[in-house]
Amino acid sequence: MLAHRCLALFVLMLSVSLACAQGERILRFESDIEVFADRRMRVTEKIVVRAEGKRIQRGIYRDLPTLYTGPMLLRVQVPFEVVSVTRNGQSEPFAIELLGRGLRVRIGDASRMLSHGEHTYTITYETAEQLGFFESHDELYWHVTGNEWGFAIESIVARVTLPAGVERDAIRLDAFTGLKGETKKDFVASVDDEGRAVFETTRAQPVGGNMSIVVGWPKGVVAPKAFAERAGQLVQANLAGVVGLCGLVLLWVYYHVQWMRVGRDPKPGLIAPSSEPPTDLSPAACRYIKRMKYDPKCFAAAVFNLAVESVVTVEEIDKKFTIHRTQPSGAIGGGARNRLRGTFADEREIEQELTRHESLKLESKNHTRVSSIIKRHEQSLRDAFYGRMFNHHRKEWAAGLLVALVAGGSSLVFLPPHTIPVALFLSAWLSIWTVGVVVLVWGAVQAWSRARTSIAAIPGAIAISAFAVPFIAAECIAIYMISTLSSALMVPLLVGIGLLIFVYAHLLKAPSLEGREALDRISALEAYLKSDEHRAPRLDEHRLELLLPYAVALGLEGEWQEWLAKVAQDAGTRDRGEDDQQAMRLYPWYLGTYRPGMFASSIGSSITSALSTSSSAPGSSSGFSGGSSGGGGGGGGGGGGGW
Repeated sequence: MLAHRCLALFVLMLSVSLACAQGERILRFESDIEVFADRRMRVTEKIVVRAEGKRIQRGIYRDLPTLYTGPMLLRVQVPFEVVSVTRNGQSEPFAIELLGRGLRVRIGDASRMLSHGEHTYTITYETAEQLGFFESHDELYWHVTGNEWGFAIESIVARVTLPAGVERDAIRLDAFTGLKGETKKDFVASVDDEGRAVFETTRAQPVGGNMSIVVGWPKGVVAPKAFAERAGQLVQANLAGVVGLCGLVLLWVYYHVQWMRVGRDPKPGLIAPSSEPPTDLSPAACRYIKRMKYDPKCFAAAVFNLAVESVVTVEEIDKKFTIHRTQPSGAIGGGARNRLRGTFADEREIEQELTRHESLKLESKNHTRVSSIIKRHEQSLRDAFYGRMFNHHRKEWAAGLLVALVAGGSSLVFLPPHTIPVALFLSAWLSIWTVGVVVLVWGAVQAWSRARTSIAAIPGAIAISAFAVPFIAAECIAIYMISTLSSALMVPLLVGIGLLIFVYAHLLKAPSLEGREALDRISALEAYLKSDEHRAPRLDEHRLELLLPYAVALGLEGEWQEWLAKVAQDAGTRDRGEDDQQAMRLYPWYLGTYRPGMFASSIGSSITSALSTSSSAPGSSSGFSGGSSGGGGGGGGGGGGGW
């Protein structure tokens, strides 16, 4: 009884093994390739498969690549024309489907199931532009089966017929087998009596296996393309990118014309250093006009000026700042205070806010109020000076966006129809995503800039950099995808459009004639602040202090304060000794821990930082020189499967 059971188990296991051995696969793949003197090729593939109704139910499909990456990553397009398809010697229906970089020949009738067993498919197609022309020889580097078949292949045979006139001894042969990139030599090759190059594998190829053949012959047998013809075909294959680049040139021409028309700065006048600040411009206004934009330091400069005029005091505890309204005491700069106070409309916005609430604490939980006063301060400066002193010319710049849209959109028209929806989606997605990436990268650059002077800022810089990495990676992947759908020219096109839009957003900003005159006066004061003239003993410390808000506005508070601290130290040495707290008599409007020598540069940057925080809520290569199975540079390939 036990013997019978063992025998039955053995028979069952043998049956399973035989069934596995008889699984769906390609029994034989034969390829007859005829090369013509005019660079055309006719290929006849005989594919013998075993079907068992699993993956091969109605037929098979054959994928043929039509797009390759050529010189300078440009697309090279080759033609394919299917001549006939048969199954077991009888004509078989087939359909052509377009793929991203090729076409699929789907063979079979969707309404008919194949019988189990062997079926022989014969596919005949014509192609061209598959040959390589080198200095010493010409060649065919051909991936016979391709690495994309979903079945193992028991045997591969390839026969290549060359044009008449090629001597047998002049034919060079080589081949590679295995998975993509492998260089195995499981083949035999020879030239038969008819002068054909014959290749055959010596062992079965696994799923994804392929045989790539290389046949070389002397030059002069096949006529190469003329340069003009090659250039024309290259342009045709990359027409979307070429049209896009033409649009890029058009965008540059548009922006350059607009820059010539409205964006060129008036010539500056003669700049002579002057110790007198512009009487009609507050420190904040000087910064706003000079930079042609508002930033938190404009507000900080206004606070400095109000403090020097004894309108406000600044209190700092643990690097947290509070601005208090105070009654003028006349202790400092009374004459200057009476002359300047109430003159500047932008500072009145801050005064009015402090009149209502007495104090303003710069912290994030107070962001609604802080951001409100900053916006009102900015609006006050904008109402007074934008358009009169300078203009961003946003209308001219925005019109360039339409030109860029036309440049990108026109290139999409020349893409293969089946790729347009994906390319359109990627283009629209990139136009939004890139803005976020630029903001993140700029934030990371600023964070690392702060980290250079503050160790405490390093963790934040690392965090924002790490946060930006996946966004940058997604940007690169999307650009790569759009370049594979269209052309490598799309990469410089997208980068160029982005750069032009970014650069001309700055170049189109320009001062008016009145603004140029104001800039000359600001530059005269800036030149004085940078010079050594203000260090003369005849300038008393109070005069220096009154100019300090302008130094803050122009970003010169560091070197300015260094000299002011020296004056204070000298005065302290003569009167009270080297006591920093005594030297702080120069700043009765400031209560805090900063030392005099670092006060202006430190508090200037700290208030600016506090404002920013508190205003926010929490065929190109030869197969004889290092080819491989399915390697780059060869033609043919692709793959197939069942359906």
